[in-house]
Amino acid sequence: MVPFGRIPKVEMRLIIRTGNIDENAREIWLSDLVGAMLAEGTADLDSKRLARAFASVGGELNVKIGLDVTTLSSSALSEKAPRLVELLGKVTTEPTFPASELERLKGNMIRRLAVSRTRPSSLANKNFFRVLYGDHPYGHTFPTEDMLSSYSLEAVRSFPAS
Repeated sequence: MVPFGRIPKVEMRLIIRTGNIDENAREIWLSDLVGAMLAEGTADLDSKRLARAFASVGGELNVKIGLDVTTLSSSALSEKAPRLVELLGKVTTEPTFPASELERLKGNMIRRLAVSRTRPSSLANKNFFRVLYGDHPYGHTFPTEDMLSSYSLEAVRSFPAS
């Protein structure tokens, strides 16, 4: 904790040492799908109730998948900090990964892939990382649409970030 100014607010980050680095060549963006599924509910909160719970403390759940880490973050009013810790804990220890949301989230990722493949900067990064890292996970920038479509609930549940 680092005090800053007089705003009665806390910012929390939970950093997990897993991310794209843990994907093999047939699992590109699987960690991103796991991250998206984390926001879909916990053992006692579906996605809408989870979003409302974060809003009730003054924040929202943010999940970012990086090359080496997955970061869950949120902010809250200071007096709501214990509840924020509880919510972040639930998201990471009691995710439900509802089957009903898997196809929707994969569809979102397929659209994101299509957009990324039209951006010159994305294409340049893809080529740069492929040359720099080769077949290392850092060199795997884009999955194929078939790859994304093939991800199963079992794959999500068994991924290291789960």
